[in-house]
Amino acid sequence: MRVTVVGAGAMGASYGALLALAGHDVHLVDAWREHVEAIAREGLRLDGVRGEHRIALRASLEPETGRADLVVLFTDSNATRAAVGAVEGRHDRANALGVAPIELADRRRGKVGERHVAGRAHRGAAHARAA
Repeated sequence: MRVTVVGAGAMGASYGALLALAGHDVHLVDAWREHVEAIAREGLRLDGVRGEHRIALRASLEPETGRADLVVLFTDSNATRAAVGAVEGRHDRANALGVAPIELADRRRGKVGERHVAGRAHRGAAHARAA
């Protein structure tokens, strides 16, 4: 299956990597240039309870034009509208699933440093943890 993941932070990168490990053709899209360039150059480093993996993934700042079977949005709720606009019309036959991490609750609890969302942590450019 061809999957486009928009939002390659803690959750998007982790789930995109797991989908790729399961044999799917995954393309990550994110606005963080350093992260995207590191993934495109080195692959995504995913570590956690399933061990450590370096997964080769396509990554870019903009969605590809073409046919994706599934478009998954892993964006902050404030960025969901822009993410939908970025992929709208690029994947005519794709199914879409929107997911917004509960980032606001983490901010209210005063979490700093690593971003933890539903057992996922964004560790830096091209590095995610799946706990």
